[in-house]
Amino acid sequence: MKKLLSIFTATTLTVPASLTAVSCGGVKPEKNAIFLMPQETIGTTSKDKQQGYSDLIDEFNETYAEQINSGEMAKIEARWEKSGNISKNIAAKGNLPDLYVFYGDAVSQFTYSNAKDKVRDMKSSYGSEDEYSKFNDSLITETYLKEGEYQSKQIVLPFGKSVDYSIINVRLLADLQETLIEGQETNKGTIRNILNEYNNTERKLSLGSRPKANEGSYFNKEIANNTYNTLPESDRNSFESILSGVTNIQEIKNIFKDSKNIMTIAKVIKAIYQTNGAIDYNETAFGKSILATQDQTEIQKLTDLNNSNSHYAFSIDSIENKFFMDWAAENPEKNGSLDITDSKNNFLYNSQTNVNAKNKVTGTDFQIDKNSKSFLKTTALLDDLKNLVDDKLDGQKLDAWKGVFMSKYSTTGGAVYTSKSFVNGTTLVGSGSSAGAYNYTSATLRYETKDANGKTKSNSAYATSNADLITTSSIGNKNDTFMSQGPGIAGFKSNGENADKKEKSVTAFLQYIMQPKQSAQFALKTNYMPATKDGLKIFKEYINGTYNNAEAFAFETLKKDMIENIDKDETKYKFEGFENKIPTLEEINNLSYLRNKISRNIADGVTTYTFENKSEDERVNKLDTLSKEIRNNQDAKFEDLFTPLADASDSSKTNTRATISSINTGFVEDYLSKIAGISNSSKTNDESKPILVASSPSPIGSEFRDAIKQATIETQGSSIMYKKGAKFADLLNYESASNLDVTKLAYHILTHDGGDILKKIKIKNK
Repeated sequence: MKKLLSIFTATTLTVPASLTAVSCGGVKPEKNAIFLMPQETIGTTSKDKQQGYSDLIDEFNETYAEQINSGEMAKIEARWEKSGNISKNIAAKGNLPDLYVFYGDAVSQFTYSNAKDKVRDMKSSYGSEDEYSKFNDSLITETYLKEGEYQSKQIVLPFGKSVDYSIINVRLLADLQETLIEGQETNKGTIRNILNEYNNTERKLSLGSRPKANEGSYFNKEIANNTYNTLPESDRNSFESILSGVTNIQEIKNIFKDSKNIMTIAKVIKAIYQTNGAIDYNETAFGKSILATQDQTEIQKLTDLNNSNSHYAFSIDSIENKFFMDWAAENPEKNGSLDITDSKNNFLYNSQTNVNAKNKVTGTDFQIDKNSKSFLKTTALLDDLKNLVDDKLDGQKLDAWKGVFMSKYSTTGGAVYTSKSFVNGTTLVGSGSSAGAYNYTSATLRYETKDANGKTKSNSAYATSNADLITTSSIGNKNDTFMSQGPGIAGFKSNGENADKKEKSVTAFLQYIMQPKQSAQFALKTNYMPATKDGLKIFKEYINGTYNNAEAFAFETLKKDMIENIDKDETKYKFEGFENKIPTLEEINNLSYLRNKISRNIADGVTTYTFENKSEDERVNKLDTLSKEIRNNQDAKFEDLFTPLADASDSSKTNTRATISSINTGFVEDYLSKIAGISNSSKTNDESKPILVASSPSPIGSEFRDAIKQATIETQGSSIMYKKGAKFADLLNYESASNLDVTKLAYHILTHDGGDILKKIKIKNK
């Protein structure tokens, strides 16, 4: 999250275009209710999210057009603005948005600003006590509300959500087993057989256009074996014991709940990956076309990938999230709800904001607990991984981490997420956001070939696919824990002569977007997840392939094509299977995806449309039953809730976000549905209920997260992952401000001392 500007005082300000000055003493209130999408939470390039919110607002204004036109309600207007505009407007006493998309930590800072009395109570804005109670009951988990509750006030409502989860490349695990352990390539019950059976029986619909795990190997078996045999016998015995003992997918997940297993595997993979020639993307990896090309530039791309340092056993995008998830695993009685103000929270820190009688901040207490059990557990694993490479660290680059571990870091060109290396197919377990699930199966290489006529063709090579991967929880923990993420909806009280009309629109809009269909479709368009149970039920059937959006969109597109051509030349356009030689407009409009089948064939200048009255009964029954349940109407059909979604940039194409995803399906079906109490799955870990983790809002919350990143990896050349001898376990060491370096959390926390909110930061040890 971007840093907030000063929200108490203003020096030289650029007045935003949204402010229309009428006098030196103020600004003209907005006519419409403003829904703001700030750059802090919705970036310049996040067109899908901008469009997702804009679609909701357009649909709302259309639904309530009569009330808006009569003056009973105000129109809602969507805006996107650059970072810092809210803070500037607070300082300048300008107009503030009626609603906006923000994180709880940042909104908590506004409660101490000049606009503290204008901060919207989202509970009362939602409606009556009864309406809010029903909304509360509809949520997947109360955790969503707690991460937006500050000082007994609901300052943020949950809407589009995401989680931090882990992804296991089971195909790679099978490749390691078959390459390194003699006889495992043919034995029944090997990891590859387990994966293939799982794909065939449990998730056929959610695997997409590449429904089979890659059968090839990414290793030079001779070189890899020679290296493996140089390892201590104890390491080889442990490795073989770990892999030979699994019989199903859950047992594969269980491997990574044990830190000892993680370290054993890391030692083996490090040795293999750091051996020249051991990684070998041959024709079994990508297909012969990439090797058959005569273009040396294209061949070099494959060579560069073989020799790249971007091959890691494990990766975690957010180390700061790891601390939270490990805390939840060690304190399951808290059910994932972390109160940052509680001095006995067992987390690595707690913090209190001190104020005077006028609610002005007088100081911030920041207490460190370096004996926190979860902190010690997290840092022990990270330090064990670092010990594998520490002797090779040069303080300048991260190359020494090859084969072991990587986290997200920043460069002058932007953030480098670990999904960039995960798609190489050589990361065994990666951790990242569900909002970026599609990145884990994107193209590894793009290259060009030429056909016999010399025509250039663009190609994509994939080292990972949906069929290779399964979803699991944070590694190294017996309990399944996931970090709740995603900004929510906050607001400021409406102003102006029509403030009451704006307030009415705010309430109606909040209730509108929380409806199952609206929340599910927004989530699908943006790669977020719904916050409500019924929204999740709809969302799940899209991503698991029961309602395949690409198929449904193609079906509707074909119907439109038929309608355009029913009155055209009968010798060029033919219709087969219909009751009449040429179907009526009503006949075509009544055709429905999954209930009917239509196809188009073009041959010899003639386009033939063929209709089959053939239904996908199992899928239809499943979707109809769900629609009846959600709408509480026995006459409901799935078409009431499920519709094909177009792309944000081109309405003639299917939505590129609303796609099937075995990764997100795995999380929703195996974990989130269980958290919501709507799961029938038997595939989850039955030893404990999955835990969704969230911390209460805190004015110092985002600064804490940033400090973790800066101390561990973001300070290039000086942070823990760069520096030989530096330890994650020493992250919380603190004696005085004069005795700190960039590898310490306190060093970075104190850089914020003196601001309007975080003034007089006092750090102490517990």
